[in-house]
Amino acid sequence: MNCQEVDMWLSAYVDGELEPGLAVQVQAHLQACPHCHQQFAVMSQVSKRYQMAVYQWPVPGNIEERVWTHVFALRQRQQITRLLGILLVAVAIVSAFEVGLVMSPWGQVVWRFTRLTWHLVHGMSMLWALTDTATLVVVGVVCTFLAVTGVYGIRQIMRNTPA
Repeated sequence: MNCQEVDMWLSAYVDGELEPGLAVQVQAHLQACPHCHQQFAVMSQVSKRYQMAVYQWPVPGNIEERVWTHVFALRQRQQITRLLGILLVAVAIVSAFEVGLVMSPWGQVVWRFTRLTWHLVHGMSMLWALTDTATLVVVGVVCTFLAVTGVYGIRQIMRNTPA
């Protein structure tokens, strides 16, 4: 084994991660080559100091719990994002329906309602960036309720108006 090969395997050898046959070859080269043996000594010292530092400053006991808390929060955020996407698609469908109604005799009323719906959706997207998910869900439900009741109200007005 030459110096380049030993240099490639030296870190794994210091950490005891080499398979036995390869470790024997590296050890034989280290005994014969003073330059590689010196590198081995330096790496061993660094490894020992690192291991001592790990034991001097223990990892906080609740780190695993904190990591899992963040993972669950991210999963919940993804579920809320999916819900928001579905809600936005519903609002878009209602808005498309409203745009179709703009061509009707009640065009001005429908147009104003469409603008209101757009402002609600825009406000909800801005609120999403600023608040927690519970507030976002509440606002989304309110927006959906307003959109549905608005369309229902427009239908009632149109039915009761003579042509």
